[in-house]
Amino acid sequence: MILPLLFAVVATGFRGDGLKPYRHPVMIWISPYGVAKARVQLANPGLQRAVTHLSLQFWVPTRSGTVELIASSGEVSVALIDDLRSWAQAHGIRVMLCVCNAPEEWDWPLAKSAFAANRERFAQSLVDEMTRRRLDGIDIDFEGPDHLGGDKPAYVAFIKTLAKRLHLQGKQLTLDSLADDNSTPDRLWWPELFPFVDALTTMGYDAIGLSGAKAAAYSAQVSAAGKYGTKLQLGVPSGWDKWLGNSSSQQLEWIRRNGNCGIGIWDAGLQGASWRTKALWDIVDRIRVGDTRG
Repeated sequence: MILPLLFAVVATGFRGDGLKPYRHPVMIWISPYGVAKARVQLANPGLQRAVTHLSLQFWVPTRSGTVELIASSGEVSVALIDDLRSWAQAHGIRVMLCVCNAPEEWDWPLAKSAFAANRERFAQSLVDEMTRRRLDGIDIDFEGPDHLGGDKPAYVAFIKTLAKRLHLQGKQLTLDSLADDNSTPDRLWWPELFPFVDALTTMGYDAIGLSGAKAAAYSAQVSAAGKYGTKLQLGVPSGWDKWLGNSSSQQLEWIRRNGNCGIGIWDAGLQGASWRTKALWDIVDRIRVGDTRG
C-alpha cells in the first residue's frame, strides 16, 4: 500500500514537507457562521487523521477585482486564520483560502464582476492574499442560479489564469460545482475545468448520494468526471446521519469501494452524531489512502 500511495502523491503533485500523503483528497470546510462549532470538532482524532485539506470559507470578492475577509459573521479575523493554520500544520493538513460570492446571498453578479471583468487583477489578488496568510492553495466556491452557460468562457479563462499562477508556486487550486445541469457552474462545465484544477467538489448536501436519481447519484458524478475521476471529491453532508435512504456509513463505504475519488465534507461542525464516531472516520481514512479491500 505504501509504494503506490507515495507514487500517486508524487504523480499528482500533492506533496510537501510535513504534509499528509494521500491517494484521494479529503476536504472539510469551516463556514464563516460556524466557526465555534467547528473548532470544537477539530479535536476529533479521526478528523485529524483523515482530513487532507481544511478550506476556510472566509473570503469574498469585491466588484473591483480584489478579495477581502467576510465581515458579516463577526467571527472571521486574521488571528483566527493564523490559529487555524497553525493547527492544520501541526496535523499535516493543507489550508485553503476559500473565496465565495457571499454565502447567505450567492451573488453571482458579484462573482462575475471579479472573475470576468477583472480576471487578471482578481487572480493576482487571490494569490497575494494566499501568500500573505501562508496558505497552501485556493478553493473557488462561486455559485449561481439556473444554467448560465454564457458565463462559462470567462469562468474557464479565470480558472486557467489562476491555476497557472498557483502551480508555478507549487500551490493547489480546487473548486466547487453543483452536480446537476441547472446551476452554475454545473457538471456540463467539468470537461473544460478538470484539466486545470487539482480537485473538484460536487455540491448538493443531502440531495446527492449513493441512491440519488440521475445526476444526483454519486455513480453519475463519477461517470461525468470520466478520466479525471481521481480529481473528483464527492460532496457529503456532515449534518445528516442518513440521506436518500442510506446511512452516512453506507454512503462512505460505497465511495471507498467504487468511487476511486475523494470526498468534500460540509462542514466541520459535524452536526450528525455518526460523524463524531471513530468508525465513520476510519472509513474516511481508508478513502484517503485508497484502501478498497473488504
